Amino acid sequence: MIKHRGAGILIQLRHAGPRAPARANAGRQPVAPSGVPFVLEEPPSALTPEEIDGIIKADFLAAALRAKNAGFDGVNKHSY
Repeated sequence: MIKHRGAGILIQLRHAGPRAPARANAGRQPVAPSGVPFVLEEPPSALTPEEIDGIIKADFLAAALRAKNAGFDGVNKHSY
């Protein structure tokens, strides 16, 4: 309905990092650039530079392609 009126639809992608507690992440430990916890959440597992690069190049790309295939007109990569 929105596109029929001439508007575009965008999606915003983000990595929750230390804000993704295991209880909200299928029991998996959160991962982040460092092991510093966010406020009172459990400490995340620190990512290596290679793992960070993989998230950016593989996971965000895959998510953007899924968004495109779902009909979104654009993607915004959210940063803190």
